[in-house]
Amino acid sequence: LGRIYFQVNVEDASTRHDATGIIIVDVGSQAVQMFDRLGRQYGNRPDPGYPLKAGEVDALKAGMSIKVGMKPVKLVTALPEEAFRSGEFFLRKEHDQRVKEEKRREKESAAAQLAK
Repeated sequence: LGRIYFQVNVEDASTRHDATGIIIVDVGSQAVQMFDRLGRQYGNRPDPGYPLKAGEVDALKAGMSIKVGMKPVKLVTALPEEAFRSGEFFLRKEHDQRVKEEKRREKESAAAQLAK
């Protein structure tokens, strides 16, 4: 028994947290914690987090909705533990922006080369 990681969309996006986050389900204690893209924890529940109903943990799969505390979230995709541990999930937004910026620079330099 370990932990299951899911990327989630918060169905109530009118909060200070990003609309996309990650939940960690502790299978042994049947509890869940949620974090936003910046690594901030939702709520102030200490480990292991908000309790889940008995059969809920076994039935978790992408596409379904659950409640973390009072907040409804939709499970998007399961994530490997490494994506959470390495910080890859939290850095994804920065990475995407960096790639977009590099592509823009490449286009500008290609346009400058053609103009010569």
